[in-house]
Amino acid sequence: MRPFVRHTPLEPSPWLSGLAAAAANGRGAGQDAAACASASAGQEHSPPAACPPQQPSAAAPCRVALKLESEQHTGSFKVRGALNKLLSLSPEAIAPGVFTASTGNHALAVLFAAAALSAAAREPDGSSSSSRKALAKLRSLGGHLVLHGNDCLQSETAAREAAAAAGAVYVSPYNDPWVMAGQGTVALELLTARRRGRLDAVLVPVGGGGLIGGVAAVLKAADPGIRVIGCQPAASCVMARSVAAGAVQPEYDCAADRDGDPDAAAAAAAAATEGTLSDATAGGVEYDSVTLQPCMDCVDEWVTVGEGEIAEAMADMLEHHSKLIEGAAGCAVAAFKRLAARLAGQWVVLVVCGGNVALPTLRRALDMARPEGAS
Repeated sequence: MRPFVRHTPLEPSPWLSGLAAAAANGRGAGQDAAACASASAGQEHSPPAACPPQQPSAAAPCRVALKLESEQHTGSFKVRGALNKLLSLSPEAIAPGVFTASTGNHALAVLFAAAALSAAAREPDGSSSSSRKALAKLRSLGGHLVLHGNDCLQSETAAREAAAAAGAVYVSPYNDPWVMAGQGTVALELLTARRRGRLDAVLVPVGGGGLIGGVAAVLKAADPGIRVIGCQPAASCVMARSVAAGAVQPEYDCAADRDGDPDAAAAAAAAATEGTLSDATAGGVEYDSVTLQPCMDCVDEWVTVGEGEIAEAMADMLEHHSKLIEGAAGCAVAAFKRLAARLAGQWVVLVVCGGNVALPTLRRALDMARPEGAS
């Protein structure tokens, strides 16, 4: 894979480090423990949060860095998994073509990988969140698009069936051990960049679980003490719920089915109208997904964030880092802000999974985070 992927930057974030210091200095150890216990009790679908035994010293700053997969080829981490999958196959296997299903990022990655290896690609895309601009970009890169259904699972099923009928290869966005292993190379780069003892926690956006499954498996094999935190939008947190249940759960059909959680219900209602800002992680998970087990075994904690938090994170990254990030990456930033006091004194990395955001989505996020006329 090395000739085809970028070793993406690991950029320090003085802004997020400062937030953690301010949060830690603004509360005592007793407050931190009480808040941590309350957070664990209030998230029924989340594994209990492991809290530090005492408040870190103010003299020990939190050192936060951003793993900028937004600067990877095609603008997201997805290239890693797509390349690893195609490189595992013989030229004869990929000669009839390559099929996939995607909301955008994975399709771009498969097209990139197929071009690098001189294979053809077809991409049935069943997500309404894909913008006209994204579809035009896919076509301009040589992809043959078939729009199918209104949900990720519908398009994935259609793509598998079409690939089987054509005798071609289907490349799943997440439900494939080769794809998950390719995404795990993000963790290899983190371990190369940070000496042992200088990586305490990694926050990873989660959709189908390919990225966090690969990253968590590698990190836990290298150092079980590294905490891996999964970050999802409250409006579409299928993997977090699936881990809690021990089996893949369906996507919510309506905002009312939220275990009595008014915030989750509100997020679902907004997402049903406009779609979550974290469109790259939205949708269901295949019932037999190979990503569930590593998510159950290797992910320490799950955090779900609201649409307002995601919007604020996207705006903050533009303001403080001059980085355009997609809503999925905003989930990790928002989750860190929620956990900032608890992560004080630690070495933390946020995986900024991608930077492909449609202009209407960006406008919506900025309008939510920085409403016109607000002081």
